[in-house]
Amino acid sequence: MDVESAQNGEKGSQFQEKNFQIRESLLSALFQVPHIRTIYHIFTAFLINLVINTALHDYVKDGKITVGFRMIYWSFKDLPLGLIIWLGMQLVTLLVYSCFATWGTMRAKLFSSPFLRVWDWSFIILLITFVVFMLTIPTYVIIRMNFSVALSFSLLMEQVRFVMKTHSFVRTCAPRVLSWNKNNKGGNPNEAIPSFKKFAYFLFAPTLLYRDEYPRSPQRRWKYVAFHFTEVLGVICFLAFLYENYMLPAIQDFGKTPKTLEDIILVFFTINTPAILYFMLGFFSLLHSWMNAFAEMLRFGDRMFYQDWWNSGSFPEYYKKWNVIVHDWLYAFIYRDATEKLTKNKVTSTWLVFLVSAIFHEFILAFTFRFCYPVLFIVFGICSTCLYFVPSKYFKSAGNFILWLMLIVGVGFCASLYFLEFFARVNCPRTISSPIVDFFIPRSWSCGLLL
Repeated sequence: MDVESAQNGEKGSQFQEKNFQIRESLLSALFQVPHIRTIYHIFTAFLINLVINTALHDYVKDGKITVGFRMIYWSFKDLPLGLIIWLGMQLVTLLVYSCFATWGTMRAKLFSSPFLRVWDWSFIILLITFVVFMLTIPTYVIIRMNFSVALSFSLLMEQVRFVMKTHSFVRTCAPRVLSWNKNNKGGNPNEAIPSFKKFAYFLFAPTLLYRDEYPRSPQRRWKYVAFHFTEVLGVICFLAFLYENYMLPAIQDFGKTPKTLEDIILVFFTINTPAILYFMLGFFSLLHSWMNAFAEMLRFGDRMFYQDWWNSGSFPEYYKKWNVIVHDWLYAFIYRDATEKLTKNKVTSTWLVFLVSAIFHEFILAFTFRFCYPVLFIVFGICSTCLYFVPSKYFKSAGNFILWLMLIVGVGFCASLYFLEFFARVNCPRTISSPIVDFFIPRSWSCGLLL
């Protein structure tokens, strides 16, 4: 079952539109194969065994058990307040629909009025105000309340999601309103405005591309929903265990005692393996388990939230397959719009896509950790982006190995630097009087490092 995606009101585009259809997530399909399902069971059993062995070892040796529960409590102790903030962001986003509907209805009445341009610009200014509000006020509250890293990261992700969803809705539906005003002398202008029910469904649907209708699965399987939410909970518990037992001991004293370059190298090798586990389990819990749980609750039929990025032989292929949800949004509203409206140069549009993506990634990380340290931007935003333009023929058969090697080294390198800077700020007093300047100056370079 296909849902035509030409509903966005713009015909004749040279770019391919997203075509929603009923399909399972790739891992869901693979887990139907007995051999792949067995690998899943082995991996799960291995992780459980690791937790049990570590807990028993700690109990026999030190008389205590450390399985990450303290880290979970510390990370989510302010969850009720975080939910209130999330609800506030949700309500503000819902107001966008009311403003859009008012703009569309009044525009039909003002079509021949000299105030039409003023009315249009008023709506544009209102949208800009919404984006500024959404990216600043919740961020200020997060910093003011000193939320944990995990809760801050979750709320900042939601901020960006609401902004992207709002842009998608307005960018898709505004051309309909403009087209209706031009082509219709009478009738009801509300015909060009989607219903509130459709907008509300879109806010919760696991997609960033607005459509009036999506292919829907025939029924809800609540056991399926519970299973995927259990996977998410299990991943959270294991990541807390991994951090508290294998990462925290290696970095928590940074800044208290001088460290040599050799010590920093040892930190990198200690954190490298847990970091890639964070990367892979984070992908699994968010893009597979979480998205599938919500898709099932909403009977959202198109479950292609990712493709087989692990088989990629080059960075261009990896970037397209890693996160299909975000890739579709960047393609539709940054790459395509930039190519059609701003520049005809597709290379320039591609660089703009990476720039926008990097800005939002750095925004989330900077206010999650409370410092701006553009390691991710340099490693993946610049180095990997340059590799994006390297033809795949130069990778040949070794491309997948090279990709995985760079991912493992790059993720471990970024995690090490972020953790070192985080604990340098925990253990070392601020020496720069201006908090704004201190936000951008790495403290780990001058505190706790003995070269």
